[in-house]
Amino acid sequence: MKVVGTTTVGDLYRLELSDLETHFGSYGARLYQLARSIDHNPVVATRVSKSISAEDTFPVDIPLEETEQQIRRLAEKVWRASGENAHQPHSFLSAPRLPCLT
Repeated sequence: MKVVGTTTVGDLYRLELSDLETHFGSYGARLYQLARSIDHNPVVATRVSKSISAEDTFPVDIPLEETEQQIRRLAEKVWRASGENAHQPHSFLSAPRLPCLT
C-alpha cells in the first residue's frame, strides 16, 4: 500500500478504480468498494461467536489489590455468555490499563 502512497482508508478512497486495479490487480476493485463501504455480502446474524468478552471502564482508577471482585464479575458474565455458545471456553485474558502504559 505504501508503494502507491496509501496508509489510510481515506487514501484509498481518493484513488480512482483504474489506479487501484493497476497496482493491485483484481483486488483493486475490492479495495475500491471497501473504501466506499460497498459490501454486497449478506449479513449473517446467527453465526457462532468466535470470542466472547466483557469489559468495564471505571470513572476512576481502581487499585490493583481491589480488582478481584470486578474481575470475578466480568469472568462470570463471560462464563454465562459461553453457555449460549457452541464452543467451550479455553482461555481467559485480563487486560488492565496500567497508568505506566497510558
